[in-house]
Amino acid sequence: MLLIHISFILPSALYILFTQLFDNILKYIFDNVVFDIIILLENLFDNAIEAVEKCANKKEIKFSIKNINSMLVLKLWNSSCKKPKVKKERFVTDKHDSKGHGWGLESVKYIVKKYDGIIEFEYTEMFFQTVIMIEGE
Repeated sequence: MLLIHISFILPSALYILFTQLFDNILKYIFDNVVFDIIILLENLFDNAIEAVEKCANKKEIKFSIKNINSMLVLKLWNSSCKKPKVKKERFVTDKHDSKGHGWGLESVKYIVKKYDGIIEFEYTEMFFQTVIMIEGE
């Protein structure tokens, strides 16, 4: 896992430029299917585990991955104790320190789009489900 820690504060315009540059560097380094799958699964499972840990009662995660007629179908379902916030078609992090957070599902969407796939989210205050479909070659 690549971990990079930035220990200084950047002005917002410079921060945006830096993150875009960093994103382009990462895209160049990790332009590989295996890394895309790792990033996709890591982000989905991190979110699912984090949501389940916040629940007092039902703590459940269901994962399936299938090949149906040369199409990859991935489903991840987790129990939840509150409905996620959405703003302009983006999920908004509920972390107190929101800077640097809230990019996980955006990374997942980017990867799915890269492979001309479809991603669907279904959620209530009781569960969150992600379904990804990517056509095989």
